Amino acid sequence: MAETHQLSSMDQSLASIDDVEVPDIDKSPVTTREFRGWLMYGFASEGYSALGTAVMLPIILETMAAQSGVTTADYSKPCDLTVPGYSCVVQVGSAYINTSSFVFYCTSISTVAQFILFISISSFADHGDGKKKLMLGFGVVGAVLGLLFIALIKPSLYWAAALLYIISNIAFCASYVFFYSWVPVYARNDPEVIEARGKGSKEILHKVTEKRTNSISAQGFAWGYGAAVVQLIIAAVIALLIGDTTKEGTGGRESTTGLPTTYRLQIGVAFACLWWLVFMIFPLLWMKNRPGPPLPKGENPVVYSWKTVGGTFSRVTQLGNLFRFLLAWFVYSDAFSTIVSVGILFAKTQLGAGDTTLLLVATLVPFCAGVGSVAFMYLQRGLKVSTRTMIMIQAFIYSILCAYCLLGFVAPIGIKQSWEIWFFGAVHGFLLGSTQSFCRSLFSELLPPSREAEFFGLYEVTDKGSSWIGPLIVGAIQDVSNPRNSFYFLLATFLASIALLFTVNVDEGRAEGLAYAEKHSTLSASKEKLTVEAS
Repeated sequence: MAETHQLSSMDQSLASIDDVEVPDIDKSPVTTREFRGWLMYGFASEGYSALGTAVMLPIILETMAAQSGVTTADYSKPCDLTVPGYSCVVQVGSAYINTSSFVFYCTSISTVAQFILFISISSFADHGDGKKKLMLGFGVVGAVLGLLFIALIKPSLYWAAALLYIISNIAFCASYVFFYSWVPVYARNDPEVIEARGKGSKEILHKVTEKRTNSISAQGFAWGYGAAVVQLIIAAVIALLIGDTTKEGTGGRESTTGLPTTYRLQIGVAFACLWWLVFMIFPLLWMKNRPGPPLPKGENPVVYSWKTVGGTFSRVTQLGNLFRFLLAWFVYSDAFSTIVSVGILFAKTQLGAGDTTLLLVATLVPFCAGVGSVAFMYLQRGLKVSTRTMIMIQAFIYSILCAYCLLGFVAPIGIKQSWEIWFFGAVHGFLLGSTQSFCRSLFSELLPPSREAEFFGLYEVTDKGSSWIGPLIVGAIQDVSNPRNSFYFLLATFLASIALLFTVNVDEGRAEGLAYAEKHSTLSASKEKLTVEAS
């Protein structure tokens, strides 16, 4: 490794790209079988997100809470779910919480727990050989907990549903910390990137790396959402075959079977988790381990993770563009994750949309996401614009969607008619897969080599299951005012993310990551040398 030094300019940093050692212990080219094993984890697990946390679980939680709750206007009257625009509260401890807000608060609790866990486990993926084991281990935990939803046979067990939702969502998102951290590893060891690296041109290497990173991300989303579409169709068929079991004259609180009226949805969640367990066999068998470097001697992995992340924040000036992107991503992902639950619960409580309708709309979302993921990739190539520009375009389209929903205050349109639920789902779906893919790709470009899981732990905080800020604020809004007001907050959030993305310079950010990697690799080598000499 070259002498320790801080590179002072973008050109100097870019010039050092061939001098920065790729940190992978196993630098063999990624094989088709190995890559397909990684794709199969998305194929196995994405259905839980698209089918469970995005659609069915919010409906299950809200419905079970409402069936156990009372009307907002009169606490002596049980909630009547058959009234369009119903407003009910459920008792949690000594407080009464709006049943829609109950879902958002559970999501906030889950995400705060994710923040703590993700930081604590980051070093396990950056160092040693635990990346694959932990990805699959957390996957098994999430899938098993999701299967337990079929054991909830009474609406009064809404508290147990909340616990299963919170913990299974934490496990799912933890597994995706490790799933995402493979993207830059596979990109660095992609045969095309290895060939470009051998040519010695930093410009060609950057272009090929960006192309392959985007392709890897897009394929990951396409496989995941393709599987989610299949699962949603099967779940919709199951729901149609079982039919609506609501017992007449009970205000939507009881069913003819004695089981919760949401039980067909609970079967759908359990089916997605069974799918998750079964198809995890392929990444188990096909993926190589590709271990990272060992932890420094004498370090505890959890303590080291927190020390590392604390040190990362303290050195934020060295990675200014990466952290500005993280801030933009925090705001942006908070908005597009929260808008899903807002849309679903708004359609259910304000428009009276039934479970079957919402399931069919949910089927459309991942289908459009898979199509959009590929379509926007080709659009970017055709327009020859940067990944950052594509993200900003998509955030602006989301802003327009929020403004459209706010038209409902003054116009006969704006999510006031049943057909608009389908329009809302199609637009969101078309944007969702591609915008996540682009964000993940851009983030991967800015990462310092060998620090993937450390930074992806921060990245994941605001990805699957939403961040805690959006659900918390939306929950508070819906506790005290018209649920449509939630779209004002979402509109402001999308516009704020665009403004933050304007401040990110990708070329400088990539250079900062390389300089950071070179500096800290050299410092680590110097410390080891001093330790050996002292001994």
